[in-house]
Amino acid sequence: MERIPSTQALRCFASSAHWMSFAKAADELCLTPAAVSVQIRKLEDSLGIQLFQRYNRRIELTEAGDKYLQRIRHILNDLEAATRDIKQKGDLAPITIASPPTFLKYMIMPALHEFFAVQQQNLRFIDTLRTIDFDTEDVDLWVRYGLPSKDHSQETLLLEEDLCPVCSPDLLQKVGTISTPEDLKKVRLLYTERRLIQWDNYFIDSDFDHQSVAGNLWFLNSVHTLDAALAGHGVALMNREFATPFIAKGELAIPFEVDSPKITRPGYYLQCNPNQLPSEISPIEHWLISISHQEERI
Repeated sequence: MERIPSTQALRCFASSAHWMSFAKAADELCLTPAAVSVQIRKLEDSLGIQLFQRYNRRIELTEAGDKYLQRIRHILNDLEAATRDIKQKGDLAPITIASPPTFLKYMIMPALHEFFAVQQQNLRFIDTLRTIDFDTEDVDLWVRYGLPSKDHSQETLLLEEDLCPVCSPDLLQKVGTISTPEDLKKVRLLYTERRLIQWDNYFIDSDFDHQSVAGNLWFLNSVHTLDAALAGHGVALMNREFATPFIAKGELAIPFEVDSPKITRPGYYLQCNPNQLPSEISPIEHWLISISHQEERI
């Protein structure tokens, strides 16, 4: 195995190459110019190559020195970043959880008080619906929204999507009873672009033409769709679990329901980073499963 140069020598080389001056590198590194020069010379001797051309009042990188600088620059940057992170975060570096925005807001956030009552672990959340690559991203647990994957052993079902129409009681007072799909012709339908099941899927076993309604309103994710339903802008197709607290408080109502047995229901699935130590993420994993299944929480 090749002997790796000291980080001091590499820092002297990188700083000198940046400033094209041993003196300015010495100022940056709190060393003397002579000390920097000695470190550079030792590095050149160990590599068997000349890194700088030395002139009376200036230096220049040789072709070999320029190539070497390009190879080690990102290594030094990563080393500095790792050192900075560990100083800032210490032993309680946060566990990062990627989650769809609606699941984060209506499932995870309400349960955080109970989590912190018994756990001291720091948490970091990323609200996203995109696919997570554990090999390239700093994510420890991923709540995935979608259909079941082919390899069920790699994920746990947290919550199956059970959809129902919801609207504000104020809207019902304004337009009158909505007890059948046909009554939707006097209101707007609220849509979530990122939802896999839309109104046309919901009415697949019905003769109702969802395009015959008074209008429609689209949002990117369910957080805003639910807000629009609460504000009385129309009827939304929402996950029953997320809507239940608002229904219980009388802020939302289910005007009617239809059976849609042909729908393949998507869900929220938990995947854990296989590169992370199980002891680090297991408490978080069990907590997420428990709040989703409404079991006894940790």
